Amino acid sequence: MGARRALAGYEDRVSIAASNSPTSTILSGDPAALKAILDRLQRQDVFCGMVKVDFASHSPQMDPLRADLLRALERLEPRPASVPIYSTVTGKLSDGTEFKALHWVRNLREPVLFSTAIQRLLEDGHDTFLEISPHTMLLSAVQQGIHHHGSAGVVLPSLRREERAHAVMLGSLGALYALGYSVDWSRIYPSAGQCVPVPFYP
Repeated sequence: MGARRALAGYEDRVSIAASNSPTSTILSGDPAALKAILDRLQRQDVFCGMVKVDFASHSPQMDPLRADLLRALERLEPRPASVPIYSTVTGKLSDGTEFKALHWVRNLREPVLFSTAIQRLLEDGHDTFLEISPHTMLLSAVQQGIHHHGSAGVVLPSLRREERAHAVMLGSLGALYALGYSVDWSRIYPSAGQCVPVPFYP
C-alpha cells in the first residue's frame, strides 16, 4: 500500500515495476516524476534511492511498444517446460504452455511479482534458493521473503562482483552438497580418480 500511495498524482507517468519483498518495491517511469517522488519520500525519512538503468521497463513508457511486440510474438508456440515454473508475471505455478505473446507483453509492462512467486515457492515446501546472476541483487529479497513467511531456508549466490567466479560457484556447490544435494563430481573433475573418505577427528 505504501508504494501505491507514493504514486499519488503520478499514476500516468510512474508504475510499480517490481515487488521484490515485503519491504522492497521498485518504481519505474518518467525520470522527473521519479525524482519528485524520491524527494518526497526522503523528506518523510523513507529509505529509497535511484537505480541506474537505460530504460523504464514495467512503466507507462512501455505502452507504445505493446502492439509491435504482440505482432512480433504472435506465432509463438510455447511447449511444456521440463520443470515447473513459478511465474513472476502471474505469481502462479505454470508449465509454461500459456507463455504466449500476451504473457511477454505483460512481462514487459506489468509489475514483477517476485515476492509473490517466492511466497508461493515457500508455501509449496521449497527452502533452498540459488540466484543465477552475474551479481547478487535478489538474495536479500529472498531472505526477507523467507523471514516474512516464518520459514527456515538457504539462499546462495552463483556469482558475486569483485570475487573470483570459480570460488563463489564452488562455495555454493559445497553448501548444497553439505545440505544433502547430490553432486556429479565428474563434471567438475573429469580426469579425477576416486573420492576417498577421510577419518573423523576425535
